Amino acid sequence: MVRFERLLVEISTRFINLTPDELDGAIEDAQQAICQELGISQSILWQPLDNDPGNFMITHYYRESKPPEVSGPLRADEYFPWMLQRVIEKNVVYMRSVNELPPEAARDAEAFRHYGTKSTLILPLYVAGDPLIGVLSFASLDEEREYSEALRSRLEVLAQIFANALARQGKELRLRESEARLNLATRSAGAGLWTMDLSTKRLWLAETTHSILGLPSSASIDYQQFLQMVHPEERGLVQAAVDRALSTGEEQGVEYRIIRQDGQVRWLSSRGHTHAEASAAPYLLMGVTVDVTEARRAEERVRVLSTRLITAQEEERRRIARELHDDISQSLALLVIKLMRADQPVSGKPGKRHAGVVELCAELREVATRVSRMSHALHSAKLEYLGLEFAVQSHCRQFSEQHRIVVMCECKDVPAKMDSFLALSLLRIVQEALHNVAKHSQAKSAKVNLQASGSELALSIKDDGQGFDPQQAQLSEGLGLISMRERVHLAGGKFALSSVPGKGTSISVDVPLVNSSAQS
Repeated sequence: MVRFERLLVEISTRFINLTPDELDGAIEDAQQAICQELGISQSILWQPLDNDPGNFMITHYYRESKPPEVSGPLRADEYFPWMLQRVIEKNVVYMRSVNELPPEAARDAEAFRHYGTKSTLILPLYVAGDPLIGVLSFASLDEEREYSEALRSRLEVLAQIFANALARQGKELRLRESEARLNLATRSAGAGLWTMDLSTKRLWLAETTHSILGLPSSASIDYQQFLQMVHPEERGLVQAAVDRALSTGEEQGVEYRIIRQDGQVRWLSSRGHTHAEASAAPYLLMGVTVDVTEARRAEERVRVLSTRLITAQEEERRRIARELHDDISQSLALLVIKLMRADQPVSGKPGKRHAGVVELCAELREVATRVSRMSHALHSAKLEYLGLEFAVQSHCRQFSEQHRIVVMCECKDVPAKMDSFLALSLLRIVQEALHNVAKHSQAKSAKVNLQASGSELALSIKDDGQGFDPQQAQLSEGLGLISMRERVHLAGGKFALSSVPGKGTSISVDVPLVNSSAQS
């Protein structure tokens, strides 16, 4: 007994400064040491689930041969009703032999025999004034055993050590949980806190969260009821984010719409992660939700404004193109006719002649050519009437002739008809990219590739020029590059630019062929 007393002192000393994360291992070490010292077959610590005193789960155990047969929750009110009532009343239960149980404990006796228990000592775990924390049991499985009053008294001391440590652990874990909620809330202004009990799927909502969801402050909902509030188009996104959080244990985020009870459609942004005790399965999903409706509306206003700006720019280009064609080009054509009098004597000025026909006609034709090119750059009639593929190929040819840079142009499976905004955007990107090649790259050749595949259209422009450092270029990004990015964004696509000094530049664009986000 002296060795046992020393063991109790060692256990008590160890438990004084344990952290919550160290407690579980310390309890099982203590169970093993006690059982081996006293020759006891098994020690199990049970704890009630969800504050239900009739439903218990094994949280700590020691058994000399194999794990206990019970691996999941156990309804003690069904299997051990007589014993449970005494434990709830915080009484110690000692059974030297199953045969000594009273008649009213017949159900308990049947369960003890089923699990092979010959003798047992059952100790309630509690701190004065608090509900039952758990139950600590010691059982003999091979033969009946006598637990003397002195031994029972000392094991009650061990039970009290466990109870105090578990109570302290619970308080510290609740404090951690509270701090975690607070940390999530401080990440964003106007945040709504929430938690979901993974066993019941019930949601706890802070007052701000009730307001965000448009629910009365007294409303109580579960996960399925919340999903019914989520817009059908985003419901799958929300479910996928929750599944990822549960499977990976990592923080997840998702933006989605909800349809509130008052009919309002609001955009929400939620972030959350699982919460678990040390080495245990998660029991909470906790997070924060922010109403981002106004931010979404602001983004939409910016998108609409950007579309209008680009549209207005295109309208202005059309107007200039008409003026160039109807006014300047016709005037130049008239001058060409007048040039037919070239080299003729100037009336009233003997000996003076008009400029030579060949010389003036060549100059005027060059002017007319430049004006035609300008008109085409401002608004491509070829695009409007002959399609994107023809317009791109034509521009590449003209560019190659004008700048003496070899341009290889390949187009494959490009639809003859497509959204006019998308087609114009891609042509402008080709024009701007080749303009940059001529102006900045010192390239000898370039390649333009336009290809449709499934529901997407891919465009790439590459050159063999001097290239540049993209990080430095971001600091002084020109209007042309900004315009290209914005056109792709408005078309619902992806834009990428890569360049290495001395190794040329590459631009790639991928846009959807159908349901583009902007229309001309």
